[in-house]
Amino acid sequence: MTDLQETAREIRKGILRTVYTQKQGNIGGPLSAADVLVVLYYDMLISKIITG
Repeated sequence: MTDLQETAREIRKGILRTVYTQKQGNIGGPLSAADVLVVLYYDMLISKIITG
């Protein structure tokens, strides 16, 4: 599993844990956004590292 996949998996687990613990909420939006946000964040991070 790549770093991006592992990070996205941990975020999804955190979303599920939070919704389960609070006994309320909807997981659809946060779960669908998790992968997108991880990729965007790491893309920006890599861009900053490369461009200085």
